[in-house]
Amino acid sequence: MPKIITVTLNTAIDHCLTLATLNSSDALLAEDSQEFAAGKGINVAKALASLGCTSQALGWVGQQHHSLFESLHSPTLQTQFLSIAGKTRSNLTLRALNPAQEIHIRTQGYSVSLNDCTRFLELLQQRLEPDDLVILSGSLPPGCPEDFYAALIHVCHQQQAVTLLDSSGRCLAEGIPAKPDYLKPNLSELETLVGERLPDIPSIIQASQALLHAGIRQIIVSLGAEGILHVTREHSLHAYIAVATTPVSTIGCGDALVAGWAYAMLHPQPEVDPVKFALCCATANLWTLEPGRLERHKVQSYLAQVRACTYPTAQ
Repeated sequence: MPKIITVTLNTAIDHCLTLATLNSSDALLAEDSQEFAAGKGINVAKALASLGCTSQALGWVGQQHHSLFESLHSPTLQTQFLSIAGKTRSNLTLRALNPAQEIHIRTQGYSVSLNDCTRFLELLQQRLEPDDLVILSGSLPPGCPEDFYAALIHVCHQQQAVTLLDSSGRCLAEGIPAKPDYLKPNLSELETLVGERLPDIPSIIQASQALLHAGIRQIIVSLGAEGILHVTREHSLHAYIAVATTPVSTIGCGDALVAGWAYAMLHPQPEVDPVKFALCCATANLWTLEPGRLERHKVQSYLAQVRACTYPTAQ
């Protein structure tokens, strides 16, 4: 059975402070404070574990936080992180309850060397087997070449492994020429990649099809509250779920989407579309404070609520 490997090169520690309200007061008292070992690929691995699916999480971690990330290790979330001199970056979320509001503050963490890059390439190469699915998620830390994802994709393809790239900016643009098998940008990331605004579904499909012609198999574009758009060479599917109540947090929904997509592709279920299942995972993540720690029963409950529209592929 092929295994799933998640790669998180710019790991993070997520701090979430919950407040009654956000105002201009000099002193605000948090009603709750929580800290999570995170980063996009880590969140994917957590979501896979929530679905009962085993994955291997690889990445870099600042030396002083190595034990926090290794504490994630479990039978379904197997970890191996390379220690890097310096601090793991922190992400701070201020979450207000009345009115519902989120503010995200990100910091910069460790820098890596070319030797660190070589060590990671060797680690990944040792783990790879044919047909493995390797999920490359998030930004690259300072010191890492912008085309490092391309190098990792080349290594995966040499070992006949399958790749999914979920990044942004130059990291995404430099990874495209290596032809990842699957791509998961959000709308803003796709617009940046193609250099123009994409105001509607047909324009998003057209931009995505240009990437398919460049060698990518399938693309899922996350559209926030408007759902997701799945584009292949044969057709495009716009799927969405109407959520009536205010969510707990939107952080990690894209990572849960990737996890659901990966899980459904490797563990097909009769009469369950992988893309719709992925959307349900993303929606279930709205109700958890820790990114990726979703509830399986919520995923199943959303399947009946998915609405979808299919578009033919322009020839």
